[in-house]
Amino acid sequence: MLKKRWKQVFVGAIAAVAMMGAGMVSAEIVRIDGAKVTQTLSEAGAYGDCMVLINKSISDVITSCPNGWVTFSCDGTYNSKDAGQRKFESAQLAMALGYRINLFVDNVKKHNGYCYARRIDIYK
Repeated sequence: MLKKRWKQVFVGAIAAVAMMGAGMVSAEIVRIDGAKVTQTLSEAGAYGDCMVLINKSISDVITSCPNGWVTFSCDGTYNSKDAGQRKFESAQLAMALGYRINLFVDNVKKHNGYCYARRIDIYK
């Protein structure tokens, strides 16, 4: 009986330490709704090879992200190069057609200090 109780306490302590460690990560993924793409940037070797500027303030919503610009990591660092390029092309399409976008922005994954957008949705 005592051995069983000791195992329960030990497993509980391990779980508590693991949860505390997970809580220390300051990753934050925030959804930015209803933005419009106002500018695109494509530069090999910098900014994850592609970025967009939106008309909404990102730094008001998510900490440690510079205002407006997000990267899609077209260089393949945080997703495949194809996935990054598809996101960038979606943003270009939204800009050309005047559509709005939703972005899911990560404040931990960055290129040259600019936050990574892990997802883009386009709508009229």
